Amino acid sequence: MSHQIPFRANLDDFLLSLARGDLLDAVGAHYASEARLYENDILVARDKRTVLRKLQPVLRRFAMVRGTFDELTCDRATGRVRFFCRIDGVDIDGRVVREEVFHAQVWSDGKVAEERQYRGDALARLFARNVAAPRRRGPLLVPSLPASASAVMAARALGA
Repeated sequence: MSHQIPFRANLDDFLLSLARGDLLDAVGAHYASEARLYENDILVARDKRTVLRKLQPVLRRFAMVRGTFDELTCDRATGRVRFFCRIDGVDIDGRVVREEVFHAQVWSDGKVAEERQYRGDALARLFARNVAAPRRRGPLLVPSLPASASAVMAARALGA
């Protein structure tokens, strides 16, 4: 049973990094070196270095960002994780931006080995096809937050 604890602890840390808006930490600490990233079923990165490079325009565009989660499911036996994430941010021009993304990940040896992200029309098609849309009971922040944690994570300046 002890081999299962690091998986959930690593997943919780990954989700907390996303909730805080610390995208570099989320990827840097929790993606395997050869992690593959797909966006709407198109391979966009073959390794962690490329994923980090793809984040650079996002980091330059947003002054603040945070994430909230719905429908988190994880299977420790297979390392499969699925969640719906709403990313709220403020861009450098002061505009409030929201992006909704469904994540399907495969974890191996405590790291994300593969991640598939679905957004926009592909997200709508995915929900229509075979994935239940979030029930919108309210945001699920990060599991295992301390009781003193705020109900809504404060937006954090990127790169700070």
